[in-house]
Amino acid sequence: MPTLLKLKKINLKYQTGKEVIKVLQNINFETKAKETISIVGESGSGKTSLIMLIAGLEKVTSGKIFFQDQEITKLNRSEERRVGKECRS
Repeated sequence: MPTLLKLKKINLKYQTGKEVIKVLQNINFETKAKETISIVGESGSGKTSLIMLIAGLEKVTSGKIFFQDQEITKLNRSEERRVGKECRS
């Protein structure tokens, strides 16, 4: 079964004034097409941040995200829309 989504060494941090908040550190996972996954964890553990990264609504601090073997980490908005259209076809 082909890989649908792959995250490699994903890190996300925010800077609030002088404080750096590490939200996600070295996240790796892979899911295949037609596979069902769950993202679970305590409040404040980074679940929503992870979803925001996958959806392209937030940019990773470092690492790479692949959708159907295409890196989507550094796509601009028009490229994101093109990939989205291809996925729905």
